[in-house]
Amino acid sequence: MKILQIALIGCLFAALSPGLSEAQNGNGARLGKWWKNGRIATRLKLSSAQQAKIEALWTQNRRNLIEKKAELDRRNEELSRILMQSDLDETKAMTAYDRVLSARFDIERSTFLMRVRIKNILTPEQQRRLEIIAPAQVKS
Repeated sequence: MKILQIALIGCLFAALSPGLSEAQNGNGARLGKWWKNGRIATRLKLSSAQQAKIEALWTQNRRNLIEKKAELDRRNEELSRILMQSDLDETKAMTAYDRVLSARFDIERSTFLMRVRIKNILTPEQQRRLEIIAPAQVKS
């Protein structure tokens, strides 16, 4: 039962990923700004206050993610430069790799936190409805 609850929470978080998943996989297969989609907003019975709060969170997080993505790109470039050296220093390579992993973790952590905050804006009923709506919306 506990595993099922964790899986359902994971599915909800995936459904709550506004726009970021599009940026990550590049194919636009997710809901995007689902809170601005009139049909979804109506089915969820989102208030304009909820929509505004979600939009504000998304905007704030997007700015933050742009900065974090730039940092990840810098770290990847640094690692690439180190790996291209003919005399590879293992310590430098591992340090650079750890920095790449840390930058990735920062992005994932920020995304997760945004999802949690958006979830907390929704009522339990809205969360349940979104779990039902999201998979059908992505398929269409």
